[in-house]
Amino acid sequence: MKVKHDQEKKRFFVEVEGKEAELTYIVESDNVLNYKSTFTPTELRGKGLAGEVTKAALEFAKQNSKKVKPSCSYVRDYVDKHSEYQNLVVK
Repeated sequence: MKVKHDQEKKRFFVEVEGKEAELTYIVESDNVLNYKSTFTPTELRGKGLAGEVTKAALEFAKQNSKKVKPSCSYVRDYVDKHSEYQNLVVK
């Protein structure tokens, strides 16, 4: 499963069975990405897709020296459970 990053539409997504799970974001400043929301179609839930998309988005921030504002509750919960990403969070 390959997560793709569409910088123009500001989203990370994965396509499965012709449907997409995604994380959308806005750029708040040169170094802060606001991860606004995640969405997984009902029929694809429970397969770990939101986690994969969130991990890819956090890895992107990490590799590009960006900070993350986790406005999405799923992203906040993910960061809380994965301490390796907590240093990326800006309040």
